[in-house]
Amino acid sequence: MFVFPDVVGMIVALFAFALTVIGGVGGMLAHVSKKIDSRLERVENELVDVKVAIARIEGPPRRLQQL
Repeated sequence: MFVFPDVVGMIVALFAFALTVIGGVGGMLAHVSKKIDSRLERVENELVDVKVAIARIEGPPRRLQQL
């Protein structure tokens, strides 16, 4: 079976194009993932601050006084 060089070139070019597109999408997903992680970390820190503030308002648990 004989394959024309043009067909081989087209297949190689399509393969290279597909790899480029997949690499670009992977890079974009990595960037978005980092942004989401940083936002979630900031929300977690704010939640911890709120919990600490509530604990300070409530105060320590009441204990029986020793005689």
